[in-house]
Amino acid sequence: MVNKKNKRKKKKNNGKYFEKKTHSILSKFNPSKQVLADVRIQGKLSESSRQVDVTLRDPGEYDFIAFECKDEKTSIGTPTIEGYHTKLSDIGATKGAIVSNSPFSRGARRMAEKLRIDLLHLVDSEDIAIRTKLSAPSGVVHERVENWTVAFRDGEPNGFPSDSDYRKYVITLGDGSKTTARELAHQAWTDSGDTVTNGQSTREFSGLKMELPDGLIIELPPMLIVLNINFQYRIGRMDITQSEGIYNVHDSSYQTSQMAVGPFGNEIFNTWSQVSKEELEAAPLTTILHTRTDLSAD
Repeated sequence: MVNKKNKRKKKKNNGKYFEKKTHSILSKFNPSKQVLADVRIQGKLSESSRQVDVTLRDPGEYDFIAFECKDEKTSIGTPTIEGYHTKLSDIGATKGAIVSNSPFSRGARRMAEKLRIDLLHLVDSEDIAIRTKLSAPSGVVHERVENWTVAFRDGEPNGFPSDSDYRKYVITLGDGSKTTARELAHQAWTDSGDTVTNGQSTREFSGLKMELPDGLIIELPPMLIVLNINFQYRIGRMDITQSEGIYNVHDSSYQTSQMAVGPFGNEIFNTWSQVSKEELEAAPLTTILHTRTDLSAD
C-alpha cells in the first residue's frame, strides 16, 4: 500500500490583500474624504457594471479618483496603462491611479504621464507583503577637531611652561579634583554639541592650578581651550528603514506621517559625494545628519 502524503497547495495570490492594504493606507492619509473599497460603477460606454478596487471621493474638489491595485511579481507594462485608461473613460473618473507592488516599466511610466494617470507604490516597513523599499536623499555634516590650543584671557602667568608637554601637566580644579589640559579639551569638545558654526569653539575654565614637574604649583588665570574645527559636507542616499506611506513615481513625492533612516557607517565617507556647505544647503534633502569624530588623543 502506497501512502499518499497530503500536499498543501500554495494559496494563489488574488490581490485582495493588496487591495485592502491600499484602502487602509489611503484612508489613513485622507481622513476627511470618503475612501471605499471594491466599488461597482456603471460604465458610460460599455453600459455594464465595472469593478473598481478603491475610490476616493471629495465633492469639494472632484467627483472621485479611481485606484487600480496590481500585486504582480513582474513589472507593470504599457498594456496595463492602456487598459486602465479605457476603463477610466468608461466609468467617468476625474482622476485615476495605479498602485503597484512591483516596478513600472519605462514605457508604462511615459504613457501614464501623458495620459495623466498617477503611478503609486505603497510603503510599509512592517509588512513583508509590501515589497517597495525606498531610500531618501540625505546629507551629512561631519565635524572633526583639526587641532586645539591653550590660551589665557589675561596673558600667560609667570612660570608657565613653554614646552609642548604642558598640555599633559596635572591641573587641579576648584573642587580639588585632578585633570589635564588634554582632558579639559576633550570635555570642551563634548560639551560644545551643535553650537559650533564658524569652525572654532572656545571654552573658558577658571579657578585652576597647575603642578609643574619640579613640584611647583602655579595659579592660572582664566584658561581658554580653543578648538579649531574642520567641517565636511556629503550628499548621498540612505535607506528608509521605518515608514508607512504612499510614493508617487512621477514626481518622487512621498506622503508619510513618520520615517526613520539608517543605519549608516563608514560607507558614507567612502561612497557619498563631498560637496560645499552651500551645495548641501541648496540640495532637496529629506534628512541631514550631524556626525562628529571624537577628539584625537594627541
